[in-house]
Amino acid sequence: GLAQTTIQKINHWYERILPKWPAEVTPRNVLIFCVVALLCIGSVMVASASMPYAEYMHENPFHYVIRHGISIVAAGVVAYLTYRISLNTWFKNTFPLWLLTMVLLLAALVVGSEVNGSTRWIKIGGFTLQPTEVAKVMMAIFTADYVVRRAHET
Repeated sequence: GLAQTTIQKINHWYERILPKWPAEVTPRNVLIFCVVALLCIGSVMVASASMPYAEYMHENPFHYVIRHGISIVAAGVVAYLTYRISLNTWFKNTFPLWLLTMVLLLAALVVGSEVNGSTRWIKIGGFTLQPTEVAKVMMAIFTADYVVRRAHET
């Protein structure tokens, strides 16, 4: 009956998808799995924590889930564009990027919006940017550049 048909459909999809799965476990595959798993768990957490409040405030229980999804898509686009830039380009522009990061951090203090008594966010269009997140990425790039430049000294 219905159960047998469902099992056949699942087996059909499994046989179509299985050849596309990577044959071995590599750090890249583990990282991709972890990112996807965290995105799924985070989306479930946002949905479960915000649905009653979103329905009360916005008359749409999925208001924050939709915003979260838009943020995930925007982050995916930025991640892809960042991935397309070579490491040499990042390393050559470390100093100007640090200056930009410092300007963003100072801008948060000067023109940032206050939430719960702290000024940490800059409103850009419909989104808010937290410059400390940019600073974290820049710190990783700076550290990688430093290690590559000093690798021959050991």
